[in-house]
Amino acid sequence: MPKIGIFWFYKEKVIGHASPVSAGEESYPGLIDSPKNHTDVWDEERTLLADFPELRGQEYYSIPRGRVLWNKNDQHAIVYMDSTLFSTENKERIIAFFELDGCEVKWKTDSHYTTRSEDLSALFDEDDWG
Repeated sequence: MPKIGIFWFYKEKVIGHASPVSAGEESYPGLIDSPKNHTDVWDEERTLLADFPELRGQEYYSIPRGRVLWNKNDQHAIVYMDSTLFSTENKERIIAFFELDGCEVKWKTDSHYTTRSEDLSALFDEDDWG
């Protein structure tokens, strides 16, 4: 059964929070999204980083990340993610983590999912990120 949620990608591993589509919210007509957000999960879910203690103290946006939504009208997943993650191997890992085998998946970038300092400067005030 397909899942939605948020994720980071670190050392060739997907780290994140996957939920059944039924646990999501219709954030935009026809799109089911996870109520989880990167900031809160990174700060509050300590078990998320248990295998990677070196990430403690890092900001949530310093690791390539993304989000999986479900289009209920057309029955497909939409994955928004950092442009650095666009490889066949990474896509296969994301598909496995969110149980999207056999589903149509549309892969997209979003300006919010970036690790490039130039792009981050457009999202945050300098005092906030660096």
